[in-house]
Amino acid sequence: MTKFRFALLLGALLIQGTSSAQSPKENLALSAEQWRTDVQFIHHELPKLHKNAFHTVTNLQFTIAIAELDARIPLLNTDEIVVGLLRVVAMIGDAHTSLRPPKAFQWYPIGLYQFGKELRVLRTAPEYKHLLGLRVVRVGKTDIAAAYQQAQRLIPAENEWFLKEEVPAWLVSPNVLRGLGLIGKDAAAPFTFADDKGKRITPALTTGALEAKRDWVYPSAEPLRHFQKPDEDFWFTPLDDGWTVYANWRGYFGMAEQRSKELLGYLDSHPVKRLVLDLRANGGGNFLRGRRFIAELKKRPALAQRGAVFVLIGRRTGSAAVVNAMDLRRDLQAILVGEPTGEKPNTYGDLKLMTLPNSGLVLGYSSNYYKFQDKEEPGVMPDRLIEPTWADYQIGRDAALEWIISYQMNK
Repeated sequence: MTKFRFALLLGALLIQGTSSAQSPKENLALSAEQWRTDVQFIHHELPKLHKNAFHTVTNLQFTIAIAELDARIPLLNTDEIVVGLLRVVAMIGDAHTSLRPPKAFQWYPIGLYQFGKELRVLRTAPEYKHLLGLRVVRVGKTDIAAAYQQAQRLIPAENEWFLKEEVPAWLVSPNVLRGLGLIGKDAAAPFTFADDKGKRITPALTTGALEAKRDWVYPSAEPLRHFQKPDEDFWFTPLDDGWTVYANWRGYFGMAEQRSKELLGYLDSHPVKRLVLDLRANGGGNFLRGRRFIAELKKRPALAQRGAVFVLIGRRTGSAAVVNAMDLRRDLQAILVGEPTGEKPNTYGDLKLMTLPNSGLVLGYSSNYYKFQDKEEPGVMPDRLIEPTWADYQIGRDAALEWIISYQMNK
């Protein structure tokens, strides 16, 4: 599941923080007392280290949830305990405060995506390509709507769009499904799928590690641009019209800085009239790095006019990418297109990490609060709302990008 999501859960930052947490060796084979020690560690340490742990949940509510989990631990299996930990941490209510999935957890080789109210198979390993586009209608014996409601309690969501991104990712782990009580210990056929005619199938699925490399298969001949080159933080290409450049800005690390400099050079040496910056797969990083890049764009007068720069945003746009989307709108009159972002413009961030003493599980928490605008909103709202649909996706159509291209043509 190369960068499948967990972009925030696995380390996206508002400002890239430092941490004393190393890469501990996980151990989930613990006694009840050892697990209870980890639970109490969260209870005592998280409120002390977080900038404001009780901005969404009250201290009393958090303490009651901790006590209930602590009391039940002797009766729970490992998956149920970890899911219980996920649930109490998610109560804090900001996207940077979360328990990372254990390395020992397994994942089914399918990717799910929420289109409207439907959860469909977005991509698969080659052996399961017959599942592409099918709707998930049941998890075990539970209707998908009820299963979704249970899973969303594990997500430290700031808005509904973050849930749309994260819940499908967690639902493809058998450990999570077992921990929620949705499937049994040996369930090899966790999902019931249906096609558009209503025909249902319940196939057996293998599992693998989260970091397993896979040759993903998509419904169309190639995935949409923002799913392409998942291991590159920044890449760009001219579009067919000859004067539009599309840049996929996925992250802030690796070769991102060098590639952004290459883009600036390209802009200076070619007759580019329109720049499209795609932040739909950008879960965050260091927004100050992004601002340095934006400052360079501002030096080019041709880009500092409305209709020259467009920014694609969506449910996966988080953390630093939210900040930089606002920067681009303010500094370059950029037009934002797509879905609302998965995080609020004013939120908690500056990720730090701590390690639970016995299990070695890593817990991220917010150490600062950032207010980037006076108006409180659930997310950064696009200037042009264009939500993804299955009808578009299955034929490889990017409606948001098409709208951008037609915008300039109509001027």
